[in-house]
Amino acid sequence: MNVFISYAKEDSEKANRLYHELLAIPGVTPWLDSKNLLPGARWKLEIMEALKTCDLFVLLLSNHSVSKNGFVQKEISEALEKLKNFPPDRIFIVPARLDDCHPKHPELHEIQWVDLFPDWKSGFVLIMKTIQQLMGKPFEIPYVRDDVIMETITSPLTFERRMRARGEMRGVDAMELAFQDQRFEGFDFSGANFVRSLFRNCDFKDANLKGVNFEGTIFEDCRFAGADLWGVNFWGANITGIRDLPKAKLKHTNFFLNIFLKVQEEFVARNPETVHLGDYGAFLRYFSEEVGMDNDAIGRTFVWINHRYFRLMFGKDRDRAFLRKTTYDLFDEE
Repeated sequence: MNVFISYAKEDSEKANRLYHELLAIPGVTPWLDSKNLLPGARWKLEIMEALKTCDLFVLLLSNHSVSKNGFVQKEISEALEKLKNFPPDRIFIVPARLDDCHPKHPELHEIQWVDLFPDWKSGFVLIMKTIQQLMGKPFEIPYVRDDVIMETITSPLTFERRMRARGEMRGVDAMELAFQDQRFEGFDFSGANFVRSLFRNCDFKDANLKGVNFEGTIFEDCRFAGADLWGVNFWGANITGIRDLPKAKLKHTNFFLNIFLKVQEEFVARNPETVHLGDYGAFLRYFSEEVGMDNDAIGRTFVWINHRYFRLMFGKDRDRAFLRKTTYDLFDEE
């Protein structure tokens, strides 16, 4: 099923989010101009062709899109014209509101809206139910975790391209990758999985690393001044190459079986904001029992728990709700 996403440029972040979540559904192919248009393409013609051949038109409505002139109005008009060719009971246009806006096309007031605010998750589930009905078969609806795109990256080049395009990489799964000369200043990597990766000459200044898993990671000539290391797991990591660890923000930061410089070891030993948790069971119990986080909060913070590698590791632990959530993987071939 081809799903066309129409939006105002001011709402591109939400459009990108919807694109990635639709991409997780087997048999669903979302179409978004920023993802599908190639350099040099005659974009107006390409957009109209994609609209003509799509099976579903998802219209993201906001105070930006309903009040502005531009090509989005052309897309709406074309979609409404196409709707006339369908039987009355055939769903084609799904108006999805991003805020408390009021569409000006009278035809849209005759179509049931869905709200993606203030709760994106419930609105997304309703869109998925519409897609299920149109496809005529059930499928497992991906678990939507508060605006976190859980994506598996298989190369540093793909990682950098995604990072620059999205502006953040929350919950990313990037195990066993080697990064060199990367500038990650100020980026949001909260909940990401960097197990057994290598960072050489990388700058994490002021980055949000809350809940990141750096198990077994090697750091060479890296900078962390101002980085938020709340709940970061450095278990078994070689941190001798972190030049400015005392300038990072530590709280519940796990150091166990690390390879230290002497000065780093002394700093960690006297820092009351550090912990020494030797396995994942102890790690999860600490944040549950000592920090007081419930399962949902743990799952939102340590997003890496929901990735495939850790779902397999913890698969038998049916008492933890966050280990039963569904996510998806995107693999890019270079």
